[in-house]
Amino acid sequence: MRVITNYSDGDLHTGDPTTDLVQVTQYDGLGRVDRTITNYVDGSFTATEPITDRITLTAYDTLGRVVTTTTNLDPSQHTRTDTNLVQTISYAATTGQVTGQQDALERWMHTAYDALGRVDRTITNYVDGVYDPAVPDTDITTAVMYDALGRATQTTANYVDGVYDPAVPDTDITTAMTYDGVGRVVTTTANYVDGGPTDAQTNVTTTTTYDGVGQVVATTDATGATTTLGYDRLGHTTVITDSLGRVTTIGYDGLGTRRWTQRPDGQITLIQVDGLGRPVATIVNYVDGVVGPTEPTDQDLIRRSRYDRAGRVIETVDPAGRVTWQTYDLQDHRIAVTEHVTATCAPTATDCMTTTHYQYDRAGNRTAIIDANGHVRRFSYDVADQQVESFDGLNRRTGWTYDRGGRMVSQDDPRGTANDRTWIYDGQDRLTSIDATNLDAIGMGYDALGRRTTLTDGTGTTTVTVDPLGRVTQVIAPNTGTVGYGYTARGERVQLTYPDGTVIDYTYLADGQLDTVTEGSTTLADYSYDALGRLDQAVMGNGAVTSYSYDNADHLRDRHTTVGGSTMTRFQYEVDRLGFRTQATETLSGTVRTIDYTYDGLLRLTGAIEIPGTSYSYSYDRVGNRTDGGRTYNAANEVVGLTYDDAGNLLNDGSTSYTYDALGRLTQQGGTSYTYNGDGVLVGRDSTSYTQDMVTTLEQMLNDGSTNHVYGHDRLMSDTNTWYQHDGVGSVRAVLDGAGAMQSTTSYDPWGEPTAGSVDPFGFTGELHDGELVHLRARWYHPTLGTLTSRDPFEGFDTQPYSLHPYQYACSAPTTWTDPSGKLAIFIAGGFGPGDPANVGNPEFGIWQMAAAFAGIPDIGPVFISDAEGGNTILQRIIDRIWSVPCLVEGHEPIILVGTSRGAATAHVAAVNLQRDFPNLEIDLLISIAMVPFLMDDGGEVNYETKPTNVRHYINIRSEQGGLRVGLPGANATLEERLVPEADEQYRILDTDHGTVDDKLIAPECLLPQSQNDPSRCTKVVAEDGTITFIPKKKKRLNPVWPIVEQAIRDAITNAKVSGPGS
Repeated sequence: MRVITNYSDGDLHTGDPTTDLVQVTQYDGLGRVDRTITNYVDGSFTATEPITDRITLTAYDTLGRVVTTTTNLDPSQHTRTDTNLVQTISYAATTGQVTGQQDALERWMHTAYDALGRVDRTITNYVDGVYDPAVPDTDITTAVMYDALGRATQTTANYVDGVYDPAVPDTDITTAMTYDGVGRVVTTTANYVDGGPTDAQTNVTTTTTYDGVGQVVATTDATGATTTLGYDRLGHTTVITDSLGRVTTIGYDGLGTRRWTQRPDGQITLIQVDGLGRPVATIVNYVDGVVGPTEPTDQDLIRRSRYDRAGRVIETVDPAGRVTWQTYDLQDHRIAVTEHVTATCAPTATDCMTTTHYQYDRAGNRTAIIDANGHVRRFSYDVADQQVESFDGLNRRTGWTYDRGGRMVSQDDPRGTANDRTWIYDGQDRLTSIDATNLDAIGMGYDALGRRTTLTDGTGTTTVTVDPLGRVTQVIAPNTGTVGYGYTARGERVQLTYPDGTVIDYTYLADGQLDTVTEGSTTLADYSYDALGRLDQAVMGNGAVTSYSYDNADHLRDRHTTVGGSTMTRFQYEVDRLGFRTQATETLSGTVRTIDYTYDGLLRLTGAIEIPGTSYSYSYDRVGNRTDGGRTYNAANEVVGLTYDDAGNLLNDGSTSYTYDALGRLTQQGGTSYTYNGDGVLVGRDSTSYTQDMVTTLEQMLNDGSTNHVYGHDRLMSDTNTWYQHDGVGSVRAVLDGAGAMQSTTSYDPWGEPTAGSVDPFGFTGELHDGELVHLRARWYHPTLGTLTSRDPFEGFDTQPYSLHPYQYACSAPTTWTDPSGKLAIFIAGGFGPGDPANVGNPEFGIWQMAAAFAGIPDIGPVFISDAEGGNTILQRIIDRIWSVPCLVEGHEPIILVGTSRGAATAHVAAVNLQRDFPNLEIDLLISIAMVPFLMDDGGEVNYETKPTNVRHYINIRSEQGGLRVGLPGANATLEERLVPEADEQYRILDTDHGTVDDKLIAPECLLPQSQNDPSRCTKVVAEDGTITFIPKKKKRLNPVWPIVEQAIRDAITNAKVSGPGS
């Protein structure tokens, strides 16, 4: 059978590469699929043409069961790692149940069953089935226990004997569930220990309450905080009351489409849709939906979208009226983005009608980026669609190789072989080694649950201790000593112990927001919040009181610090309709100055006028290089006249020389040397060692060699009684003493160059300032140049051309945005409650294995996984992390959201919130699995039945049956049939229910009436005592959606190129 997509003339060799795409399916004599060939030309694969004639071969046993699947078949090649990738399935001789699966790396996953045919044990990287602590990447067993009704009551991770031993926190970790009379889970207990204590680490329980029709009306977390929900007659969530009593209401139209949301402060967001239910306008702080000439900049903020007939967004208009066009090819690839579309653009203008072009091969891989200056970056791929080469604008090559599991194993560096890197992984795909000639070897060790326990590098060995819930409780680093951590049952940090024994305690409100920071009996900070949960006031231990105020678009408008009623610092801001600061009024020690800011059509800072003070003027070319002062640039966006190496690292800026290691980390600035650990964390300057808090999302310096630093919402103080005062971008602008008296003030130009006063070591944006540079973790920032000193390893978003610029800082809007990390971030939100085998906390099942697909890709940044902490908590972590990303409006870092059950709803809420807060940011991939939205406090802004418009590719997976294998809340047959959101790819997995839909092996569990009443699926057995048991007739088989999901993840990573650890 032959299928031709985008038929033109049927000629495979001529015309548009997006037309006449042929897929051929061949069958054996029994009518079974024998092979499929994608991008068919002649059916014979050749290595010199890796995008055509890709063959997948399927083999069967005598019973017609699939036994091997060979991907990228190439009979002539047996040494390549991207061809002849074989997956094998084995079956029990008597029952026909699937007993094992072998992947392309020849690793087996073994499955065992109880007498009723239920999965009893699952063993990953099976060798002999006996766990050996000395080899924690093999024979990892998950065990499941059932009650008399066949419901899973306990799941044990890394099962050894089923008895938890606190001395061995990576074995026998059990989660227990209890049920009500109709089979719904009412309690879920993490690290269940029968007869054990109930504390922050043991018997951590969450509770769910239902109404008479089975709708979740309340959820109570392990700290006792409760969220309640209300519904209309159609089951739509209409009222959400959080744990502090803040109420959000939601309204729908007659078709059930969400049309408005009212926040606790009364503000309304209105959604207008077209005849197909797609959002065409979102109006934040709706008043009348009309933008008048004197309209306040925080109301009637309208974002519009226009679609073509294929449903693709072709035009967006932001609240400031800026228009962006997007153009697509016949395969829906975005091939051009034109920014600031206007009919009045002058021919010489560099801030309007700027177009970036993209090219793709027939397999859909992006092969070229042509920027608005006409400079070209090129990319090539192997048969597995893995990027193997990249050429910059100066044709300098970087190359990569992969093993048969798709894991990156080497990189050819354009600087030469001394900087070529190699990576090694263990049997669970965890990175264990990074090596290069110009690098001290780096090694990592893990426990059986995949939690890292050691990091070995040039500084020595760092050891990490975790509790049974996976939270880090202790870090012992070379040269600096021990840092200790304590947590609430909900996972919030309540105690931080410094190497010198200093103990800082934290308390939290019911909704999880930070309440106080104390040292012993001394309160260092006491926080309060407004009705929306925004920081309202901070009372410091030195008597300073900082008050915050916001506009109706949640932009900070005033940060005012007083001591005894007298103003010490004050920063007031005016903003435009996009939130960009147009004016700042700063008060420091009684001196007031006003700064007016201007921006061009691409939102780049063009001017700053200080009154009194200095005037600044900035100009840019079409891709964002600053051209003021006569600067010019080469095709790789390097400043002409300065010196760079072939990897694009700045070597000399005309006054200071710089040196880098194989991972591109700055090791020398002039006469100053820097030391990093294996994670790229700065741990030393010359002979001084730094103690870093490496458990936070972004590491924070706890001790600089002589002084402890204490944190709350920001850096509060040092133990030398130095208290910091920050402005709107986090820069340290004043230092107070322990009595609140002013010690010093500092001023900066818009790009961070100090202009007056003394510079604290933590200066511009609150980050470490050393020599000419500011340390932004993954890279260093050069305020004089207004750029980073090394290239961003991420190639950029095609929807956000400015993200393609390798050196730009904060999208050239340093008065509004910052860049505290400078590297790629990927987020996974998701999971059932911690008791279900498909929970992310269980490394053998479900979404955890999807998360594991990332483990083979170096330096993907933080991976956030939600289980007992709840969907709303993980959502806030995602949003907080994104807020730390520069170019908030530009979407500088790629994002992948994968969610199961409540986690799928979390992913949707995150997508919608990100669209609101980052209007031009695009999510690369959204995967929702068995989505259940009823546990979410989503603010009423999410229509779970539509594809979020900021999602590039959306895969929705649902079960065949709506009921729950383990009785989890929120899903039933009605729900599963009704909630089928629009998606680019839609899968309904046969023989699954809500609890099994993401299992790698599937078969009817025969626990639901839908299965039990189907004699083709289940056999009814009645015992002598009357006990009824249903035994599945169908055998376990590989979930067909799994290869699709894993490939989608890898494709998303490839398209947002990651170049390796430490980049």
